Amino acid sequence: MALDTKEIIADATKKLLFEKKVKKLTVKDIVEECHITRQSFYYHFSGIPKLIEWILQQHNAQIFEECLRQADFEGQLRCFILIALNARPSIMRGLQTNYKEEFQRIIFNNLHDTFARLLESADIIDKNDTYEKNAVIEYHFFAVMETIRLWSDEDTKNIDKLVHIIACIITGK
Repeated sequence: MALDTKEIIADATKKLLFEKKVKKLTVKDIVEECHITRQSFYYHFSGIPKLIEWILQQHNAQIFEECLRQADFEGQLRCFILIALNARPSIMRGLQTNYKEEFQRIIFNNLHDTFARLLESADIIDKNDTYEKNAVIEYHFFAVMETIRLWSDEDTKNIDKLVHIIACIITGK
């Protein structure tokens, strides 16, 4: 039952943020939207930042699984980039709320973790040297995120070529 209640709270929160476009999200808004008590909310989450983190972690797990279903690293990278591009409007919406800093930190950490897991699962980086591994992940993560941030219509037209180039750079091929 607890997971169902968490999902109800999460769905209500997403509805408030993305359909009703609430800028100042409060626990009162959430409990009214999903018809539960404040006590029930606080039983499941210590506050709105923890709720946002839980929502994004659930989404992060789905992203990782979807990317892993691709045949090779290039397909996984393409999947990751497309998901990030499609999430931009939702991310921008979350950044317009009173939880901007928390939302930004959580989004960044979740994307970073997913990207790192993709690199590690593709066996692209040396896992024995932690410092080197982290440096390689950071370098490529920030390069990919900046590519996504600056994405253009031309990039959309040439997505396969661009993803191939990025994959070749990351894999060293």
